Amino acid sequence: EARTLYRQVQDRLGEANVLYGLGELERNLGRVDEARRHLHQAAYLYETIGQESLKELALKVAEGLIGAGG
Repeated sequence: EARTLYRQVQDRLGEANVLYGLGELERNLGRVDEARRHLHQAAYLYETIGQESLKELALKVAEGLIGAGG
């Protein structure tokens, strides 16, 4: 729901942060594929708004999931 609300007000940083949080949650639950998907979506949004350091963080976390299953 939070992602939908951030989209409605066109807050891309808020939306990206929600996706990052979902990625972390999915990772903690062992849902590796879902975690990667959310983290890559977050990285894309971070890139579109010029948040390179956050993009790199999201990608680094996603890369850490390679070989972790899924």
